[in-house]
Amino acid sequence: MKTQSLKKAVNCFLIIVLSVHCADIFSQTIPIRLERNKTILPVTIEGVGSLNILFDSVLSFDGLMIYNPDLKDSIILKKEIQVRIPGVGGGEPSIALMDDSATFFVGDVEFKNQKVLVLQNDSYKGFPSDGIIGYSILGHYATEIDYDKNMMRLYDSKKISPDGSWQRIPMYFKNNTIPWIDIFLTAGWFDGSSLGTWIQR
Repeated sequence: MKTQSLKKAVNCFLIIVLSVHCADIFSQTIPIRLERNKTILPVTIEGVGSLNILFDSVLSFDGLMIYNPDLKDSIILKKEIQVRIPGVGGGEPSIALMDDSATFFVGDVEFKNQKVLVLQNDSYKGFPSDGIIGYSILGHYATEIDYDKNMMRLYDSKKISPDGSWQRIPMYFKNNTIPWIDIFLTAGWFDGSSLGTWIQR
C-alpha cells in the first residue's frame, strides 16, 4: 500500500475539549445545538431571544455580532453609537450599531461589559444563524463541549490542572488572531477509495 506523509497548516476553528477529570470542578452549563456541523448557542439580549448564535473562534473580541437583518429593529442597545465595519476581502464597509458595555445571556450564563454589534444591512441575509460569538467564551474559560449531551461547560481556567491523561496540541496565532494548528496527515488507500483525493496539494 502506497502512502505519503504530508504536513498541512490548517485554518481551524478551535474547540477546547477537556477531560472528564473536570467533573468535580464547579462549572456553568450552557445548552448547545449542532446544525450543519456548526455549534449554535442560545443568546438573549435586551429581552430579545432566544437567538441562534454561532459559536466560532473567528470573533476575536469580548462580545457578539448580530447579522440577521430581521433583528436590526428589535434589539435596542442602551448606549448605541453608529460604527463602520471593514468589508470582507476589501469589500464595502458595513454600518452597525454598537454598545461596548452591553449585557447578554448565553443560556443562563450572564456576560457583562460586552461589545455588541448589530449590523444594519442585509449582507448576511439568508444565513441560518442570527449572529456570532467566540472570544467571550474561549478567551476566559476552559471550555468543555459534550455533543452527546448537547451541552457546554465553562470552567474557571485558573482552577484547571491538566493531568497525565491529557494530550497537548501545539497551536499558534497569525495576524488575524485565528488559531492555527499543523496537522501531519498520512494518505493512502481505504476501502478502495484514495484518501489522497481529499488532499489539496
